[in-house]
Amino acid sequence: MKGLPFFTGRWNEHLTRYFTYDVEPSPGGGVRSKVAKHAVEEDVAALQRTRLWIWHHRVRVPTLLLRAPGGLLRDDDCLMTQDEAEAMAHAIPDCRLVVVPRTNHYTVLLGDNALALDAIRAHLKG
Repeated sequence: MKGLPFFTGRWNEHLTRYFTYDVEPSPGGGVRSKVAKHAVEEDVAALQRTRLWIWHHRVRVPTLLLRAPGGLLRDDDCLMTQDEAEAMAHAIPDCRLVVVPRTNHYTVLLGDNALALDAIRAHLKG
């Protein structure tokens, strides 16, 4: 994972701990995910069937939405487009959207990013 291009210059101890926790040794000296393949497949299928946006308007607590514009595993496979993030922020009654530049699915929370940390701190202070 550390050698993947989207982690270049962004790898840190948080990412090491996250990915180390998530894997186990496999035969042949490599590693594999601790998560059973069928569980991942079920989650993906459920996400494809369920339209989560129909529930956003029911959120009744102050919400911080951090958007990472980078991809999950590539630059072009972001999990939430800007339009989707804006629609979610609009649908949730008390939502603050913060776009965290130069982050992806992993580094938005596990990276060393002052913007994300400041937004989280401000949100927790209420």
